[in-house]
Amino acid sequence: MPAILRDHAAGTGWYGSEASPTGTPITYAELAALLALADEARLDEHERRICDALRNLAAEASQAAAPMFVYDD
Repeated sequence: MPAILRDHAAGTGWYGSEASPTGTPITYAELAALLALADEARLDEHERRICDALRNLAAEASQAAAPMFVYDD
């Protein structure tokens, strides 16, 4: 995961001992805001592809009105 996403997750309780073992719910707006931060960061090609994949996943979940969760593994 790009460092910007990892750092954000660590600061929001998505990661570590605060993280729920069943996943932390995330809204489409939260993910979009986080990915907007990634747009401003210097990312390599692999990290950009990860962000693009997350955008696509969020778009599909939004269209299906499916809940999204962040998991710490």
